[in-house]
Amino acid sequence: MTIRLRKPFAHTFIALLSLLLSGCAVMSKSDCVAGNWREAGLHDALYGHPSESRLRSRIRVCSKHGVTANKVDYLLGYRDGLPQYCAPENGFYAGSDNHTYRGICPVELEQAFLHQYIHGLRTARRELWFRYQWIDRELFDARLHHRHRDDKDAHRQAQPRIQRLSNRRDELRTKRLQINRKIARWTARLEVAGTE
Repeated sequence: MTIRLRKPFAHTFIALLSLLLSGCAVMSKSDCVAGNWREAGLHDALYGHPSESRLRSRIRVCSKHGVTANKVDYLLGYRDGLPQYCAPENGFYAGSDNHTYRGICPVELEQAFLHQYIHGLRTARRELWFRYQWIDRELFDARLHHRHRDDKDAHRQAQPRIQRLSNRRDELRTKRLQINRKIARWTARLEVAGTE
C-alpha cells in the first residue's frame, strides 16, 4: 500500500520507514530496548491502525524481552499522527489504494476524510473494472483461439494461460465486490452523520 503524505510530513514518513519494514505489529528486541514508543504510536496512526490492538501487540512482544511499554508516549505519538492520517487528501489516496479504513479518525476529522476516501475507492473500483474488462477480453480470445485448434498439444499448452486469466478475472471481481462493500459501509456512516 502507498500512502502519500503532505510535504511537511514526508520527513516523518522516512523516519518511520524502518519501523514499517521491520513488520506490522511486531517489534524487534532492539526496537523494544530502544523504547521509542512515541515514534511507534505515530507510525501506527500514520498507517491507519487502531491504537488499542496495536499497542497490545507491541506490549506483548516487548514483555517477552523484559521491556515495559511506555503507554503515555505511545498514545502521544498516536495522537500526533491521527490528523496526518485523517487529512482529506490522505483519505483519497487511502481509498484509491484500496486501503482498509478502520474507523480511527476523530469525529471532527472523519466526515471530510470519508468523503475523499469514498471518492478514492470509486477511483480504485473504476480502475479495477477496466482491468477486469481487459482480462475478460483476453480470456475470451484465448478460449476462442483454443476452440478452433485441432492440435491436442496446443490445447494442453493453452490451458495454463486460460486458467491464469480466469483466476485473475475472479480475483478482480472479488476485489471489486470488496470495494463496493466498503463504499456502502462508509457512505451509510456519512449519511448517519449527516442526520445527526
